[in-house]
Amino acid sequence: HFVITPQSQLAGKTVGRLEDEFDASVVLLRRGRSANLHPDNDTRLTVEDQITVFAEASTLHKLNRLNK
Repeated sequence: HFVITPQSQLAGKTVGRLEDEFDASVVLLRRGRSANLHPDNDTRLTVEDQITVFAEASTLHKLNRLNK
């Protein structure tokens, strides 16, 4: 689970690009009061989005570092 930070390198990426680039699955996107299971590939990640990602532990650590 990640909250996209203002300085995150993930901000601006689409869900599809994140999934392809990191071999991961975004299974939930929360934005404001809405929640979207398996968001569309063209959904662009923005600051304060909350995403739940399914991936290998090493990939999750890498995503966490990029989100700081």
